[in-house]
Parts: sequence; C-alpha cells; structure tokens
Amino acid sequence: MRVLRSTTKLVLSVLLLLAATAAMASPASAAESRTTKNADGTYTIEYSPEEAEKLFAREHGSPLGAQRLMGSNPCGSGYTHSGGAQRITDSGGVPIVTAYSWYKDIPDNGFYEDPTCGLLYSEGNYSGKSMYLSATLCDNYVDTPCATDAGYYATYAGPVRQTHGYCGKYYFFMKKTKTSSDLARGSFTVGACN
Repeated sequence: MRVLRSTTKLVLSVLLLLAATAAMASPASAAESRTTKNADGTYTIEYSPEEAEKLFAREHGSPLGAQRLMGSNPCGSGYTHSGGAQRITDSGGVPIVTAYSWYKDIPDNGFYEDPTCGLLYSEGNYSGKSMYLSATLCDNYVDTPCATDAGYYATYAGPVRQTHGYCGKYYFFMKKTKTSSDLARGSFTVGACN
C-alpha cells in the first residue's frame, strides 16, 4: 500500500511538473487575458503600463527611468513612466518584436498633454540582425502629423516622440527587407485610456 501511495504521489508530481512546464512554454501564459492568436499563427500579447515596466526591466537590465542615470536611455531625460507595450511572438512563444511606449509625467499638465516616446525592439531569432523596423507614434490630436522612424536596424527603431501623445496610437511592423511581407505588425493605444 505504501509503494502504491508513493508511486501515485510521484506520478502526480511529474504530471504537475509537466503541466507547469507546458503552461510556461505557451505564448498565452505571459498575459492570458491579453493574448490574441493572429491569423498567421503568431501571437499578440498586450502589456499594461505596470506589466510593461516590469518586462522592460527584466529584459533590459533596469527600468527605463534608471537607465537615464547610466546614460543609456534612448528616449531621453524624463521618460520614466510606461504607456504600455505590445509583443508579437511566433507560434512557439519566441518573441519577434516588442513595442514599448513611455511618457513624461509633467505635473499639473494632464495625461493627454504628456509627451510620449516609442521604441521598437527586434527580439528572439531576429535580435542583432539587420531588419526593416518601422515605429509610428501618433498623438491624440487630429491635426498633428505622426512621427515615424523606419529603416534597417539590428536592435531597435526609435525613439519616436510626440509632444501630446498620451492616449495616441502606436503603429509598428518588422520585415526582413523593406519590400518583403511583414514578420510582425501591431498597434495599440498609449496609456491607460478608455
């Protein structure tokens, strides 16, 4: 009887471990309620501002605001608050590209008036390779032109900035060449807006 219980516990432990491993490998496990499977088999994962800050800190060694102190903040001084992020992964959950948005919190300015910045990182199997990246940041006013940075980059495109960008739209894509089909494409609203 003891052997049967021990064997049963061992089998259950192994099954639980396998289930946990499968869940970690699933692209949807990073943010289940904000993950969408795209028609091409890729996944889009939406990150709230808080989740985006944690993701950036984990993958880039420190929060964006702390990078200013180290002299490596691509957005420039003051862009220390996340406006959210979106990641596109392949069907196996390997990141292809991640678009981050940041804003400067200017006291008594109101969120809609806060300046924003966008960075688009090539990742996974594409990191360090020259890829055609395009990051376009639009503000929340209809008469202001969008800011775009597009070209061949091995790490990231941007920064793209808007003077009044909170609640504006961020559009991005990545291709192997300027004329090839998209490897990843996405868009999202900057900030926690309705």
